[in-house]
Amino acid sequence: MLKRRQFIGATAAAFAATALPLRAADSAFTLWGPPVTPTVLLAVAAQMGEARKIRPFTVKSWTSPDQLRAGLLNKSIEISIVPSYVAANLRAQGQPVILHNIMTRGLLAVMSKGKPITDLKDLAGQKLVMPFKGDMPDLVLQILAKRAGIDLTNLVTYTATPPEAVTLFLQKDFPHALLPEPLASASILKGKQEGVNVVRSFPIDKIWNESFGTQNGIAQAGLMVSETVAKEQADFLTALDKDLLAALDWVAANNKSAAEIAANYMPAPMPALERAFEHSALTALRAKDISAEILQFLGEMYQLNPKIVGGKAPDASLFG
Repeated sequence: MLKRRQFIGATAAAFAATALPLRAADSAFTLWGPPVTPTVLLAVAAQMGEARKIRPFTVKSWTSPDQLRAGLLNKSIEISIVPSYVAANLRAQGQPVILHNIMTRGLLAVMSKGKPITDLKDLAGQKLVMPFKGDMPDLVLQILAKRAGIDLTNLVTYTATPPEAVTLFLQKDFPHALLPEPLASASILKGKQEGVNVVRSFPIDKIWNESFGTQNGIAQAGLMVSETVAKEQADFLTALDKDLLAALDWVAANNKSAAEIAANYMPAPMPALERAFEHSALTALRAKDISAEILQFLGEMYQLNPKIVGGKAPDASLFG
């Protein structure tokens, strides 16, 4: 299993010659995303949008950061929704990739058993389970805990995937879990089945806004493409931008139908998928248009540990 920093270095070397190409000669290609709600926007666009008429595409989900890393290395994943720091890290190492957009401003929530808590400081001295050590949920929590003066050392247990975190949360002695959607919503329903009262305490983007005096949430994840794609597939990407905005409206108005699509990409029951959209802070904003917001967020990552974003502070070149 590749650790995050091992992956970044190996990925940079592997891409030295090819730099994440979407080859113009291909008649169709695959867009990838994690098993969380932003991927549904891609799936809706693939079924209903105009970009597919320019170049047909399918959508698949990677199930863990390790699968994403392996796919980037072997080039089976060539364009994908990624945590924003991944794009920054690769570019800092000289790879000609750009962060094309942001597709969620925060889909992480602290879930609790019994009584909800209202503030990050309420986690002090409390055990917490969460997925993806060293990846986006963990990094955001570290930044917020440090800013709030909370020591979570030896209190956090990590799992490889969100479903594993839900299982441990419900079956073991963990009062809290940090989960992405749709697993946050799924934990409430699964808790009812197992006789555990799970409640939603607070979304992490709310705490971020309060901590940093912003209303924008977290520039958590977006579509990463190569500079070659941005140039050679400009018409496709322009159409896709419009499709994603239309998909936002469609999902908001058709939660049940959107959940049926989502069920093909993420491990959660239909009722949880329907509930998840309202807690996902979905968006489809060009990165260039919110560059200051993204750079502020990535700057906090840099302050936490420069290696997270490749050893140097990201700049506007990240957005092409």
